Amino acid sequence: MRTVSQFGVDRRRSRIEGRDGRTLLLAIDHGLPAGPIPGIERPAELLLRMRSVPFSGLVANAGLVPSVSKDIPPDWGLVVHLSAGT
Repeated sequence: MRTVSQFGVDRRRSRIEGRDGRTLLLAIDHGLPAGPIPGIERPAELLLRMRSVPFSGLVANAGLVPSVSKDIPPDWGLVVHLSAGT
């Protein structure tokens, strides 16, 4: 029997899974631990360039999400990377 908690996990997961059950995520959560990385130092521009790629969603640090939220395509899911530093 599924618990209420499992129902929530399944619901959130369905937001990033494709119809075929596969997922392709664009990860731009590297900057905080690794410092600026060539190609992702301007995340809003990167998101605009990546719109044509069939990503299921985006992985980003919590601090980055407010500055790029308007640039995330509406059909993409969002995975917020939380750590002890955020």
